Amino acid sequence: MKNLVLILSILFIASCTSKAKQTQQTQTEQAAVKEAAVEKAEIKTIYLKISRGPDVNADGAYINAEKELNDAIIKKLRVKIPRANVITLQKPASGLQADVVVSEFNYISSPTQMLAAKPSDKAKLGAKLTLTDIATNKNIRNLEIGTSAKFSEGIFGGTSSAQIESLADKIVARIKAR
Repeated sequence: MKNLVLILSILFIASCTSKAKQTQQTQTEQAAVKEAAVEKAEIKTIYLKISRGPDVNADGAYINAEKELNDAIIKKLRVKIPRANVITLQKPASGLQADVVVSEFNYISSPTQMLAAKPSDKAKLGAKLTLTDIATNKNIRNLEIGTSAKFSEGIFGGTSSAQIESLADKIVARIKAR
């Protein structure tokens, strides 16, 4: 009987893990292929700027999520582009500027979902990424990315922490591919 309870507990916990899904992406694949064909210089400096859109409340959950997103992007950039210097405080004279504007944010923590049995499709995170060459002020790429939990995952769907990691992965991939 104890083994059965243990096995059921393990299966229950394993089913609680989830993945955030991408909800939108606005850039044609043809343009992405064309951009990839262009020879690119190595990125030496990346100026990362994260802000919120006018429809996003700057409450405690948002402030924590913005910090978590900032830390996740920097950590992933250091792995994907190890020679790049990531700056967040003062805009340098040259390099790549990555503006991330959080346009949609609804934080739902896992404990809140379980206790309140809230559907996971309420957890949303959307952002607009703009990449600009700082020296020439040339806009390189505009992209809107969003994540939300799948309704089919029920109360154990993607929480904002999982969505932050997913969004950071997508942002870093776009910066690297620029």
